[in-house]
Amino acid sequence: MAYLVGALLGGVIGCVFFGGLFGWVIHKLFRLPYSTADASGLLAVILLAGFTNSSPGQSILSTWAFYFVTSVPAYFILERLRLSRAAASAPPELRREPPMHSEPAEPEQSALAAEMELEEEIALSVRAEYPAQPAPPTRRKAQNFIARHWRGELSLPVSYWLISFATNVCGILAVIILTTTFTPNDGYEPAGILVLLAVTWAILVVLLVWQIVGLWRSAARRAEEQFKLHRSAFWARAAQFMAVIGVLQFGASFANTGLPQFTELSRIVFQNDPDIPDATLRISDDARILLLSGGIKYGLAGQVETLLKAAPNIAGLLLSSPGGRVAEAEKVFDLVRSRGLDTFVSDECSSACTLIFVAGRNRLVGLRGLLGFHGSYFPGVTAADLQAANAEWAKLYQSAGLSPEFLDRALQVPPEKMWYPTQAELRQAGVIVGEASKVAALPDGFTPEASLASVRETFVAISGVYEAIDTHAPDRAADIYALGLDLAEGWIDEDTMASRVSGIIGEVVRSRLSGASDDTLVEYAALAAAEYDALLKVDPTACFHYASGTRSINLSNYVPADLTAREVALNERIIRSSGTATFVNRAYLDAIWADVAAAMQTTVTPEQLDVFARPLDQVDQSEHGTYCLAAIAAMQELSKLPAHRAAAALRDMYHRQ
Repeated sequence: MAYLVGALLGGVIGCVFFGGLFGWVIHKLFRLPYSTADASGLLAVILLAGFTNSSPGQSILSTWAFYFVTSVPAYFILERLRLSRAAASAPPELRREPPMHSEPAEPEQSALAAEMELEEEIALSVRAEYPAQPAPPTRRKAQNFIARHWRGELSLPVSYWLISFATNVCGILAVIILTTTFTPNDGYEPAGILVLLAVTWAILVVLLVWQIVGLWRSAARRAEEQFKLHRSAFWARAAQFMAVIGVLQFGASFANTGLPQFTELSRIVFQNDPDIPDATLRISDDARILLLSGGIKYGLAGQVETLLKAAPNIAGLLLSSPGGRVAEAEKVFDLVRSRGLDTFVSDECSSACTLIFVAGRNRLVGLRGLLGFHGSYFPGVTAADLQAANAEWAKLYQSAGLSPEFLDRALQVPPEKMWYPTQAELRQAGVIVGEASKVAALPDGFTPEASLASVRETFVAISGVYEAIDTHAPDRAADIYALGLDLAEGWIDEDTMASRVSGIIGEVVRSRLSGASDDTLVEYAALAAAEYDALLKVDPTACFHYASGTRSINLSNYVPADLTAREVALNERIIRSSGTATFVNRAYLDAIWADVAAAMQTTVTPEQLDVFARPLDQVDQSEHGTYCLAAIAAMQELSKLPAHRAAAALRDMYHRQ
């Protein structure tokens, strides 16, 4: 009850103050009686209060109804104050009371009075015969400084210096009062901000018109006076010139700040923020995870709050969003933090979405998850204001434990770009916090970074070749483990994973051939010839791609198991090799290849040699089998050469691929 009485009393006081202020302005501008002006001012207060104080939890109609109730007593209070002021400011002669009794007249005064009465009768008879034309009523001009400046009656120095200073002060005070008084209770209220912006610019326009018109008239009067005195009117014309400059500056300021802000806010209020995708909220089947996908628009926080109240068992929030409005993200930030939710990202969470993410108690990013950071932006906002907005944004991030060094880099990224830190950088900066084993619930299919260790253990246990790659080519090992996670999450099938892993192993093996021993390379050539032959019998195109290295092939689908086992063992030996190849010149290599070509002519035709020697992009699909026959012959002839010559030729061949 006390809260309601206090709210009503505050509403009445606010309506009296702002309704009286608006009523006075309307009275001065439009010459309306105070009763009408005050009613119009109170109506403006009701409309403004409805737009600025409404929220998703309180409709605009209920806000209007509340301020309408408080405006009724405020109207009568204003009328009473106006009447009291009018009575106090009435001329003394209108307030003079008649004497209580009359004094007896002296004799001399009586004679004089009789003579004056006779003269008055004569004057009245003359006026009756020749009536004078009635003089037109003269309107008494207002003498306050506002009206005098508007008419240009103030001196030029006062109009130029004092009034300009006073106008600037009034403009600043108006902006401060409006901003502090009509700031929405829930922070981000686009409709209220739009109305507040419109009222602010309207007040600034009124002040500008009053200032410039009065200055122009004062300068014109000053110039006319100087002209009559045959003096220079330089300062008067200079003042008018500066007035024109001031109007142009104001117009440029509106075009650069006000107009873009009006446009953006109008799109938010009337078009539902069309540049940002709609958000979708869904509760998981076990009612433990809330899934948020899409953009962050006005009203999202209210929807999230409603779902959290409806499902008290929710323990985590899975985010998939390109971002949106930072102010709305701040509301969701508060909801997530107050509820103590864990936050997860499986694909992408960028811009304002990252603010929601860092509100989580435990914050985990999936293997393919990305967090995108950049600085804030809003049309029409100056660079200084953007810097201040970034500073406020940084405070929220820092409250979540993010390092200042990370934020300095993240928020300096231009708004049109995006920075995606690595998961190592995110953990080091305090963005990723916690472990998957410690959270209350994980989203379905979510694979956090911590599970990479188990995937690595699985691969290493399968074959020593993966341990060798992990030791000698850790970057490529990470690619293999990522494919394993993709398979576990259902993003790829087993054949796709095996084919891609085989391609990675082949690349690592070829990059390590230079360190393998000569005997190992001779064995590699013989094994390759046997694999090509097995592939040719099943699929000539697969044989072509495997022999030429143009595509990864899963050999286990084409060749016998014994060949696969031989290849795995040989690949491990090559990867673990740490020798250094003996340098040979080009002439030596050309001689080896000439011997190989001569030996091949005994087993293949000239047409087959021609296909084998062509650039790979010129080999037609119908010629894949022919190419494979020549490749088998080449590997067989290489394996027959002395070890040092065969090894030199193989190193040269794979080096050129």
